[in-house]
Amino acid sequence: MRDWLEKRRAPMPKPPPFHFLWNFRKRADTDRNILRAADAAMLWRSRPEMTRRRLAARYLYWVTRFPVDVVRAVAANGPATKRAFGRSLAAQTGDLWQSAIRSNGTIGSYYRFAAAYHDRRAPPCGMPFSSIANVLSYILLADLEPKDLNIQDKADFARHCRERDMPHPKIFGIVSATGLATLDGAVWDGSLPACDLFTKRARGGSGVGSNRWRYSGEQGYADTEGRVFQAADLLRRLQDQARGARDDILIQEKLVNHPETERLCGSAVPSIRVVSAWNETGDPEVVEGDLMVPSSDTSIASNIEHGGINYFLDYRSGRIREGYAADFVSNPVFVPNHPATGVRITGGTVPGWDMACRLSVEAHRTLPRHALIGWDIAYTPDGMVIMEANFTPLFDVLNVYEHRIGNLMAWHARRAIEKTEPPDSRWRVGADL
Repeated sequence: MRDWLEKRRAPMPKPPPFHFLWNFRKRADTDRNILRAADAAMLWRSRPEMTRRRLAARYLYWVTRFPVDVVRAVAANGPATKRAFGRSLAAQTGDLWQSAIRSNGTIGSYYRFAAAYHDRRAPPCGMPFSSIANVLSYILLADLEPKDLNIQDKADFARHCRERDMPHPKIFGIVSATGLATLDGAVWDGSLPACDLFTKRARGGSGVGSNRWRYSGEQGYADTEGRVFQAADLLRRLQDQARGARDDILIQEKLVNHPETERLCGSAVPSIRVVSAWNETGDPEVVEGDLMVPSSDTSIASNIEHGGINYFLDYRSGRIREGYAADFVSNPVFVPNHPATGVRITGGTVPGWDMACRLSVEAHRTLPRHALIGWDIAYTPDGMVIMEANFTPLFDVLNVYEHRIGNLMAWHARRAIEKTEPPDSRWRVGADL
């Protein structure tokens, strides 16, 4: 995974954070400044072509473009937000400027999260997801060794789970642009089992390229649009997909819901996201979570990009908070009930939450140099099953500085700065105080 991170270019937020230009040596040693320093250090490290002059040009472009973007965004989204949350158009305009200047919040993140929570958090700002990704990348580059597992590669992660008896969906085969293979790398004859299947890209994210296949007996396998393919045709189709995506395709069992989760959202499997991190005492600790729920039985995945509904959680209890869909920016209405089953989700508790947390902690112990991991877990009749692991899990970025997850990210970032930065580095927070 280290090699992959070293080749990865750190994302550049819009607007670029002003702390990219700071010298942190005379700034207070706070969690916020530590996270900002790690964010800036990662950007300069992964973008050697970046100069202060180029960064200044980005700031100049932002200053001239942002006012226009604010006017357009408030005109498009402001009235609906005002009706939903009582925030005036003038106040929304002020929020956008304040969020951008103080914490580099984007217009999209404001209308997706902050406007709805303005009464509870002031100011409505936090840490952009791109900056969180930079911080976590910086920490991993300080800790990981070349041999450490790349959890972003789903085939490697499946092998990791199998070798350690961790519950994971069974992989029947891997389709590449050049052929078929088993999970062990041996040649696979392409024999498909007589059961429903799920296919996904080995290195894709957000459910991109995934599909469900319903076994229809001698007729073959039907996709969510009702098109039926014989096994040979399905494999050719997946091979074309692998060639076009330049990525391998995993063929695995389609998981089945536990009766408790089926009652909530039907037959499509929701994803219980548990975020765990190594703490100061050397133990994995659950620090965040959410629930991603498919909106119908025909949904391919639970991701919001596939029409799913995302519910915030109280990670200590598993209590389910507000849920929102992909159109929340233009239609800022929370979704308390499942649209297909009608069952109320907000206010309840995630089925099997304690079991999911225990599994996440146990799984994290097998990855001692991965500081923070987001586990996607399914609750099946056979128990909890780990579907995927993510090194940059999306969580409530509004309150990252206020909660335990921000404390531990800063603790790891502080270690990484002390371990990797030279004594005269401007990223050494508070060194000259």
